[in-house]
Amino acid sequence: MRASTASLIALATLWAATEIGMAQNVLTTRDGGKPMTRAKIDGVELEYDVRGSGEPVVLVHAGIFADWFKPLVAEPALASRYQVVSYHRVGYARSSRVAGPVSIAEQAAYLRGLMRHLGNERAHLVGHSSGGNIALQLALDAPQLVHSLGTDGAGAPGDDARPGADAVDAGGDGAGLRGLSCR
Repeated sequence: MRASTASLIALATLWAATEIGMAQNVLTTRDGGKPMTRAKIDGVELEYDVRGSGEPVVLVHAGIFADWFKPLVAEPALASRYQVVSYHRVGYARSSRVAGPVSIAEQAAYLRGLMRHLGNERAHLVGHSSGGNIALQLALDAPQLVHSLGTDGAGAPGDDARPGADAVDAGGDGAGLRGLSCR
């Protein structure tokens, strides 16, 4: 029970810190206080961080949790084997704000542009919640870029999903993913 309580407290603290950071639009920093790098991608700026070397692993955050993967990024065991890429999606932290909503397909296109900017021809994608939907969309749009795909809490695609996107696992039993091949 203590581990669960500690996890909830840590999650609440992370959420509060993220919300405060977004509300104040403060400069996002890496460990050690260095600002994250920014790249101009298709007319917007994305804030990102790269650690380690090896096969790229791209972490795609959930909606309001722009720094959801921060503890994972700081894990030395991961950066010792992989190039770990974390970034802030359009509209989050210090990445560009745009007028109107940004669709999952548009977020996936920005992710594709960031991968191109970093020279990553293929990557392992890890997405949480709406970040999982973005990773799934990228896998549908450009399977050649996706070495493997891991999602947690990804939902069914919205009305803006492209035709053929019904391969997404809306039922949660894995059956929908059989038509999706990432090689």
